[in-house]
Amino acid sequence: MVEGATRKKRSRKPMQLVAGDPHPAILLGLAEIFKGSEFRLWKTATRLAEVREQMARGYPEILLLEKTFPEGESFPLSQELRHEGYEGLLILYTDSCDETTCAKATASGMNGFLHKRQSAGQFLDELRSLVASGRSKWISTMARRMYNASPREGLAALTPRENQVLRHITLGLSNKEIAASLGLGFNTVKEHVAHILHKLKVADRTQAAVLAIRQEQLGTKRRETTSNDPAQPPASVEESEAQPAVGG
Repeated sequence: MVEGATRKKRSRKPMQLVAGDPHPAILLGLAEIFKGSEFRLWKTATRLAEVREQMARGYPEILLLEKTFPEGESFPLSQELRHEGYEGLLILYTDSCDETTCAKATASGMNGFLHKRQSAGQFLDELRSLVASGRSKWISTMARRMYNASPREGLAALTPRENQVLRHITLGLSNKEIAASLGLGFNTVKEHVAHILHKLKVADRTQAAVLAIRQEQLGTKRRETTSNDPAQPPASVEESEAQPAVGG
């Protein structure tokens, strides 16, 4: 009985959040929304560099990020945190989420989107739903639609250099930044990007990034399945699609 009561008490421990938004008034509003809820606003930041500092001190269970900061968009930071092993909920918190924004969020490893322009009750309900499911419905739909939009063989057709360029694209780098990183000419990078889009049969670099991230996640899942049970054949793409990894 005591043990059960202890477990129940522990389950009520507030979930820790870090919120990043360039507008202090928004952060104050979030603090008010979370008062008395099962969520605790642990740290806040108005710049991406501050978000990075807060995350270096300890990973929260939830990270809320505005799309745009003075330094630029938050998607590259989201991508970096996922590559570093952050497994918590990474949520885009902004005014709107059009198709391009959704695609970038998907490619960067975000779990979902919360709209700023809604009541406190609606906001908390949607956050609870995200916590329960691990991802927003639009994330799953966007990832599946954009992944299935291209033949999976397209990635295998890329040259080693094109794969290098594609990896830089997934980090949100511009052609100019990719050229500087790889020591290539600007026009050479433009040609590589054009070849990548043609081979993957996608309309733009955002769709190419989503495809690359999704393929990487599916490959990792298949390797883990094979490693955990050598007697089992690798999971099919359809099976992997049916159970997307959190953070994809």
